[in-house]
Amino acid sequence: LDLTPPGLVLIFCFAPSVSAFIFRSWSCKAYEMSHPDEETELIKFMRQDASVVCGNGDLLYGDNEDEHKEITNLAIFLVFVWPFGSFVLFSSLLAMCYKAMQ
Repeated sequence: LDLTPPGLVLIFCFAPSVSAFIFRSWSCKAYEMSHPDEETELIKFMRQDASVVCGNGDLLYGDNEDEHKEITNLAIFLVFVWPFGSFVLFSSLLAMCYKAMQ
């Protein structure tokens, strides 16, 4: 229980950055690309990692789209785990400190 205040400060400091990191998986930037004698196509890349192609529906970039799908699936999982895990952590800390607070 002696480490509770520093632990809470760390969680308070990291909560915004972790949340922002989770939601950046859906942040994509579109670029126009054209090959000689072909139409211009719009390809979206993740802002965080430009080697990952966001879902374009193009078979040419299928493997990279799978990587983006894995990243977004992990982000969806973390969107639910992060708030629930924080609630469980704070509730357990409160339960441990209950007698000391009385």
